[in-house]
Amino acid sequence: MFTGEERRLWVMPRVRSSSVVTEPLFWRLTRDLRTDAEVRKRVRQLGLTHQLHNVVSAAYRGCSWYPGPPWSPRQLRLYGRFARNYLKPVRLPERVDNQNGGFYLYEFAKKPAGAVFPLYCLPGTEGCFFHAFKLCDEGKPREAVRVAERTAAELRGVPQAEMLLAMIYHALRDGERLFRISEEANRNGFVGAGNFKANGQGALATGRIEAAVKAFCRSYKVGRDPGSLSMLSMALQARANRSMKKGEFERAFRDLDHAVSLSPHDPGPLFFAAMALERRGKREEALWYARRAGTLAPEDERVADLMERLRKAVEGGSARARP
Repeated sequence: MFTGEERRLWVMPRVRSSSVVTEPLFWRLTRDLRTDAEVRKRVRQLGLTHQLHNVVSAAYRGCSWYPGPPWSPRQLRLYGRFARNYLKPVRLPERVDNQNGGFYLYEFAKKPAGAVFPLYCLPGTEGCFFHAFKLCDEGKPREAVRVAERTAAELRGVPQAEMLLAMIYHALRDGERLFRISEEANRNGFVGAGNFKANGQGALATGRIEAAVKAFCRSYKVGRDPGSLSMLSMALQARANRSMKKGEFERAFRDLDHAVSLSPHDPGPLFFAAMALERRGKREEALWYARRAGTLAPEDERVADLMERLRKAVEGGSARARP
């Protein structure tokens, strides 16, 4: 069974697939049946042996476009029991990002697991967060948090649900809970470019700069998302600012020079790199960085003042060096 999106992926055998705008199979089964064993029996009768689920596309469509029919708390509890007892992960995605998606392959176990299977998501329940994200879009983040917390409580123990809740906290600028939830999800194996990026954003917002640098590096490594590089540049600038306050100007310049390479059109790291070089007495190099910053931000008075100060220092030094 193929769920989570509608693209043709050239799966060789005939497979059952579902449109996003439909009643999910497990929504119907949990509505009509009472135990996880009954659900497993019905899955066998349908001839289903595996499920391939694109968690990225399903979350995007379910949270942004069509939530699907509403799940009752009883249905979610039954579905969770079934997944923990019978939904065996056999292949996890090598990468999870917006461009490629994230494909989880499950096998429907014939008998209940001796120990519960790890639960990364409950395919088809992503739309439970639709109304929370809609409230965010309407500029009502506090109401969105209340709705999302209630939804996450009904999906307790599902890492994807926790991450969707974390995204709502992010809209409310709650960096601490964003960091804590994303850290736990990543530790439990529900990883992806977006999850690492969220973890980095939470870390940066709460002053965990080293953790932010590592998270943005992992995010780019997993998804090659240019947005991760911009966030990494911000983290490096934050680390450089901390080094500047400690008088560690050489270390600050290394981070800022790296930030320049990541965000070549951002005047910020160029400006602060020039300041770090000035503190080290390397005024000619500092002037070069300051002029590049001035090209990108011609109306910034701070940059103009720095360029003028450096120009006078360089010219004064050259005059003194003449015989």
